[in-house]
Amino acid sequence: MSLLVLAIAAVLWAGLVYFFYHYRIWFFYYAVGAVGLALLLIGIGRFLLPFELWLKETSAYWTHYVALWFGIQTRIFTEAPGAILVMVIPQGQGWTFLEIGIECSGLLEQAVLIGLVIFYPGLGAAVRIRGLIIGVLVTYLGNIIRILFIVVALAYLGKASLFISHTIIGRIIFFLFVVAIFWLIITRPTLNQIRKNLAAGHTG
Repeated sequence: MSLLVLAIAAVLWAGLVYFFYHYRIWFFYYAVGAVGLALLLIGIGRFLLPFELWLKETSAYWTHYVALWFGIQTRIFTEAPGAILVMVIPQGQGWTFLEIGIECSGLLEQAVLIGLVIFYPGLGAAVRIRGLIIGVLVTYLGNIIRILFIVVALAYLGKASLFISHTIIGRIIFFLFVVAIFWLIITRPTLNQIRKNLAAGHTG
């Protein structure tokens, strides 16, 4: 994806966002704004800046270091950044190759989170900034925990556990992290604001 394509997409997106904002079509303003920003961030992080590669590499290395604390022998496959070689010791089955792709890098979730928070109505600037910082950090941490769980499952349960640990349980773990993040950043501040508005209305 070239810079020109991203630039054209960004201009079209900004024009639609301004149109919906100007005519107070709030549903489409929020939907187009949040989704469009997320897609632009994904495009930038994948094709213009090495952000996805950085996420993959750092996630792999952190998983590697923490796995060593559990006594699990792992290696970073430097020829393929973001890939981990996990030695399945108990079963004596050799090495299992794990590659951290776009789904496991956390880029998708972080981009969606930023889009939803930036365009969510009713949040002050301080709440947005604090929420974004916490949300991005927790998303990054949750992604490492998901990968680490897969590594631990491989080491102690063998290669047969890869599908369940990655496709089912790993996604459930990360889903719970995402739900907690959205509760903390969006749902809780919204409920607090509703309570304040109701209290102010009752007092008045």
